[in-house]
Amino acid sequence: MEELGMRVSAALDALLEDPGRSTWDTKRWTDHVKSAVVGLAREAGQRAYASGDCGAYGREWLYDLSWLDYSPGEKRLSRTVLVMESEWAWDKRERDRDFLKLLVARADLRVMVFPAQDAAKWQSTVDWFVDLIQACQQSQPGDRYLFAGWRTDIKRFQHRHYVHASPASPPP
Repeated sequence: MEELGMRVSAALDALLEDPGRSTWDTKRWTDHVKSAVVGLAREAGQRAYASGDCGAYGREWLYDLSWLDYSPGEKRLSRTVLVMESEWAWDKRERDRDFLKLLVARADLRVMVFPAQDAAKWQSTVDWFVDLIQACQQSQPGDRYLFAGWRTDIKRFQHRHYVHASPASPPP
C-alpha cells in the first residue's frame, strides 16, 4: 500500500503542471484532486465514488471519495482501497470533523487533503492528526494515512505518509 500512497502523491503533484491552476477556486481544486485519484482507480480497473466533475464511477458515498474493489464477476464489495477527505476551509473544526471520518474508516489507505499557510502550520496540522490517530483505541497497527497539505506559501503539496505502529493505551 505504500506504493499506492506514492502514486496518489505523484498524481496530486502532477496537478502543478496544469497551466490554469492559478485560477482554480476551492471547488475546482477539489474536482481536480478527486479526478487525479479517480484516474488511479480506473487504471487499476476499480471503482471510485465521488461528487463533482471528476469522472467518478458513481456519486459520493460516505467520504469525499471512496475507492472500492469488487470481487471479480460479482457485485460484492471485496475491500475498500482508499477513502479521501478534502477540506479546504481554514477552520480547524471543519478539518477535524472531516479527519475524524478517516479515523473511523476501514481502508487500505486514508487520504486527507488540507490547506496550510506555511511549513509550521502544515507540521502542526499533521502532528495533530497523528495525535488523534494515536489516541484512538480503534486505530490498528498498519493503518495507513497520506497527509497532503497544500502549502499556500510555496504553492505546492507537502506530503507525509504515516503508518500507525501500535494501538492506543486503554483508558485508566
